[in-house]
Amino acid sequence: MALFSVAEARAFDQGQLAVVGDYPDVAIEQAATDAKQFLEELCHVNFEPTNHIETLSGDGSDWLFLNWPKVTSVTAIEVDGVAFTAEELDTDDYDLGLAVDADLGILTRRCGYFAKGWSNIIVSYEAGFAAVPALVKRAALWIALDNLVVTTTPYDATDFNTGDVSYGFARADGYNGNWHKNPEVAKAIRMYTMGAPWLA
Repeated sequence: MALFSVAEARAFDQGQLAVVGDYPDVAIEQAATDAKQFLEELCHVNFEPTNHIETLSGDGSDWLFLNWPKVTSVTAIEVDGVAFTAEELDTDDYDLGLAVDADLGILTRRCGYFAKGWSNIIVSYEAGFAAVPALVKRAALWIALDNLVVTTTPYDATDFNTGDVSYGFARADGYNGNWHKNPEVAKAIRMYTMGAPWLA
C-alpha cells in the first residue's frame, strides 16, 4: 500500500502530474513507494498497518524490544522453535499473557522469560498508524512531486536570476545537508519521528 493514491497525486498542488502521457500511473506508483520508504525509514515508524516478522536474540529477561514501534497486535512468537500458546500471547491474560508497550514496541512476558540465545526468537506482529496522518500524506506527495517533475533549478538552490528578475527560495530548518527543503516535509519529519514528546 502507499501513503497516497494516483488520483490524489494527479490533483495535488497545481496539478503538475495530471497529464497521463507525461506521468503514467506506474511512475506515480513508484514515486509513492519511494516516498513511503524514505519517510518510514527516516521517522522509524510505519504510517499504515504493516506486518513484520523479526528474528531476535533472547537475553534471559522477561522483555523484548521489537524493531518497529506503535505495535497493534502480536500474532505469533517462537522461542527455540517452540510456539507460544494462545494464552501466552493474550494481552488480557494477566497471569500467563503478554504485556505490550505499543508505542515503544516492547513486549513483556507476565509469566516466564525469553530464553538466552542467538537469533532464537521469531516474532510476527503488526505495527503502524491506523490511518495515514494528513501531514505525512502531504509530505509524501511533495516528495513524489519533487522526484517526478523535471526542473533545471538545482535542488539546493537558494536563488534564481532570469536576467530581469531575481527570485529567492526559502529553506526549511536551515536546509543545508538536512532532510528536505520543503517546509511541510520538514515539519512532518520533525513531528512524526518516533521518540518526539509531542507524538500521539
